Amino acid sequence: MALDTAPRTAGTKYLHVAGEIDSLTGGDLEAEIYQELEDQPLRLIVDLSLAGFLGSTGLAILCRAKDVCLRQGTELSFVGGGRTDIVRQLQIVGLERLFIGNSCLEP
Repeated sequence: MALDTAPRTAGTKYLHVAGEIDSLTGGDLEAEIYQELEDQPLRLIVDLSLAGFLGSTGLAILCRAKDVCLRQGTELSFVGGGRTDIVRQLQIVGLERLFIGNSCLEP
């Protein structure tokens, strides 16, 4: 898995995720998310369009990230570049309801 971060605009962090998100790589993703949240940005956008696989570990990490964002007042958004398989995974486990209001979650 490869992670790349870039400031998007003032107050917004953008995290690009590429590759497999599973039990072997999930720790790296979670650490990077928490590092980005240390600055308490107004918004964190996680780009999953290049994620090759989003396993249960990845889904759990995204759920925990949402909880942290809610507590600190950071808006969490996901983009998928038209990746219906990623959105389907979120829907199957009911996580899409946790991300209501994030316009970047693509159908």
